[in-house]
Amino acid sequence: MPMPMARHGRQQLYTGIPVAPGVVVGRVYAPSAHVSLDAVPDRAAGDLEEPPEQTILLGRSMGLTCIAGVPIARLAGLVCTGGSPLSHGVIVARALGIPAVIGVAGLIPGQCNGREIVLDGYRGRVILDPAPEVRAEFHRLQRQEAELTSGLDALRDLPAETPDGRQVSLEANITLLNEVRLAKERGAEGVGLYRSELPFLMRDTLRRGYLPSGL
Repeated sequence: MPMPMARHGRQQLYTGIPVAPGVVVGRVYAPSAHVSLDAVPDRAAGDLEEPPEQTILLGRSMGLTCIAGVPIARLAGLVCTGGSPLSHGVIVARALGIPAVIGVAGLIPGQCNGREIVLDGYRGRVILDPAPEVRAEFHRLQRQEAELTSGLDALRDLPAETPDGRQVSLEANITLLNEVRLAKERGAEGVGLYRSELPFLMRDTLRRGYLPSGL
């Protein structure tokens, strides 16, 4: 639907590749402004400045260590100026159900830390310092998205069957343990595909306690 992209003050619109759906209004957190997030050495969240409540993590690429530096309850979205749709950061974003956009040209992390940002994971739009009417519209879209999701709960326990009455098994593809809970909440009957490579690659991060073991 059309968005009110009015000119207002410092508002800046950037576009990239949407890789995880959703919309969110938050604050930029760029703990490593001039290097790839993958290059940041292992360190806990306490070694970085405090992430904001609605953290939009911003960097050149999405490394697991920097994602681990943000409490899961505060991580609201990911923005990458480079990156790949198959990166581990994107996989984590999808598992957590948060929006992500990659390949956002022209956005300089070092100039954005702490600033308000709107992330549109459907259209690949990133709006820095949004105008009040733009902020209000995206807050409305967030509420609408939450209402739509809750409205689907009524379908969760209905039998999965074809129009001619043939029953099918509804199973989920998962990468992280957190997705088991999400799959059960959506009415999945089992796991159709378990991608074990990411938990294997994250084993050291999980062992150090940088990410909740339930993820």
